[in-house]
Amino acid sequence: MNLKIKRFRYVYTVLLILFSCYVYIEKKNYYLDKMDVALKLKEELDEVDVEYDQEIVMEFKNEEVSKIVIDDNEFIKAIYYFSNYTSTKLIDASRPIIKESDDYFEKVYVVFKLEGSLYSLYNFMQLIFLSEIFIDNSETYLLLNGDYFEISLGYYRERL
Repeated sequence: MNLKIKRFRYVYTVLLILFSCYVYIEKKNYYLDKMDVALKLKEELDEVDVEYDQEIVMEFKNEEVSKIVIDDNEFIKAIYYFSNYTSTKLIDASRPIIKESDDYFEKVYVVFKLEGSLYSLYNFMQLIFLSEIFIDNSETYLLLNGDYFEISLGYYRERL
């Protein structure tokens, strides 16, 4: 009887080690897949061949925060790419709403309506927060409805 318990513990320990290795490999593959999606998106945006100017647009606690200044079409194009990669459907985009402006720059927000699963929304939000260099996430709000998601995203553009 004692021998059976020792064998059971041994088999249980081996299976537990194999399962932990499997979970570790799956998490690593999941992370690498996310990085591949981000790299493919970066390559496609580089293929568009748009030159960006990086400007200092605000100061925060005596530190300069730099953002990429883009125009309306480039911002909507980036959101469209993000929605295609995450298999969410872009239903509608509102007109740009100017939140703040100074002599040179405007902080503009656009409200998007998206359709898809919660998992695809999660992936979409990951891409949004990874691209914080040109998307302003400081005043983002998200409305979850039964039919669609509504999200407000901002960017900086030159004053017209």
